[in-house]
Amino acid sequence: MKVGLAGILAGEPGSDYGVCGFKNGTPTRKPAGLFARVFPTIDPAYSITGIQFSNVADSGGKQVAVDIAFRLTVHASPPQPTGKVQIINAAGKVVKTVASNMTLVAGFNSVRWNLTNDSGAAAPNGNYTAMITASATGASVTASRGGLSVQR
Repeated sequence: MKVGLAGILAGEPGSDYGVCGFKNGTPTRKPAGLFARVFPTIDPAYSITGIQFSNVADSGGKQVAVDIAFRLTVHASPPQPTGKVQIINAAGKVVKTVASNMTLVAGFNSVRWNLTNDSGAAAPNGNYTAMITASATGASVTASRGGLSVQR
């Protein structure tokens, strides 16, 4: 069996970037820093890099949403990937699935989180992590970035 690199997230030094993987269908998370997780694969299909957050405010300056942008690099000619973007709280629980089964394109992708949880209630002030997964034909790569701040 050949082993290839299934996901690398290269962020700025000192950032809260990390690479996540899956074990038995369950997400696994790594602490902040630069990581590469090796999975059994022939060639890497995708990588997710450059996760950025942009606050969206109303006319009074109150934070009402956060735009989450990232770059998908396609390393081969795999099938069109779909994506999932989730917001994770400090306890490691999924607060909101912002997008699921989202069509991803090579290059720039973005979604907007309206600062609510999956029940539609306002997410409390605090720090969150955005977790992004690109999947196609049973293979997936997941990257995350912490430091997503909600301050109303």
